[in-house]
Amino acid sequence: MDTTNLIKTTAQKLQRFFRIFVILNAIILIAALFIPNYIIIDETTHITYQSVLILYTLGMIPGALKFFQLLVKRIANDSTKKPIDKQLKLYTSCFYLRWFALDSIVTFNVAAYIFSNEQSYLMLGLIGAIALLFCNTSEESIKSELNLREE
Repeated sequence: MDTTNLIKTTAQKLQRFFRIFVILNAIILIAALFIPNYIIIDETTHITYQSVLILYTLGMIPGALKFFQLLVKRIANDSTKKPIDKQLKLYTSCFYLRWFALDSIVTFNVAAYIFSNEQSYLMLGLIGAIALLFCNTSEESIKSELNLREE
């Protein structure tokens, strides 16, 4: 398989993954609005959870995005110049790592909303879902991030 087809196939696979999980996260966020809250959490525990999740959200978004950028830059600048299929596999792994790091924000905050019925958790989950939109990739972005030139 030639380089262009490998990149195109990888981009299509990652875009399909992106679309499926964006839809699933939207369903989870909407469904959380309709789940009744039967669990009572005391005020001290609630404040602790809220503080931890705010810090987690605010730290994870730039952290995951920057970590992805550094890993991809390392793959692109690797002095051994791995074959393109190896570079694309590493890129795909980095993509999934970034996705699951950011998706954990949505998961934790929606779970906290379900247990406490506090709107701030839902808003933090929404912020995490918006951050996931920065994970979309394309054939051109893969070429650009991995410094692949047309030959």
